[in-house]
Amino acid sequence: MHTRKFLVSTILLVVSATCLAITVSPPPPRKYVSQTWVAFSSDDNFSIRLALQPDGTGSGALLPYKAPPEPFNVTSWDYDVYSLTLSVHFRNPKIGISTINGEFKHRVTSYVSSMLPNPERLSAGWLPGPLELSFSRGESRVRFSAWPENELEETLKSLRGSPVR
Repeated sequence: MHTRKFLVSTILLVVSATCLAITVSPPPPRKYVSQTWVAFSSDDNFSIRLALQPDGTGSGALLPYKAPPEPFNVTSWDYDVYSLTLSVHFRNPKIGISTINGEFKHRVTSYVSSMLPNPERLSAGWLPGPLELSFSRGESRVRFSAWPENELEETLKSLRGSPVR
């Protein structure tokens, strides 16, 4: 009888430790998603400014390197946990992009080291910024690092106010 209780207790302890082995950051709320974002492509050939409205619409502009901006309307956007999908309509009919996909990063906030690889390995291949956007053009895929515009503005203000020697 004591052996059975000990065995059950041990199993419960192992299962609960396994469940607590990984803690990830919660997904951002919809209010955080519905703001203005600035993104830079991983190949440095494009920038995007994207204003998402709470009603699921928005607008933006794709800025190719050394070329005029290509404005677009976000006809709808959908956010589900960490994933973001935008249906876009470029004002220039020659641009064939109709969907931009996004993924909000979820950070590992705690882990049991013997049960997980190093957290830096879990995020290998991620671009910087809290949101990664991507779209395909022909056979190539363009990836973007995105930040809330107000956070970038605050960072620039801090940098401008710091002494440079």
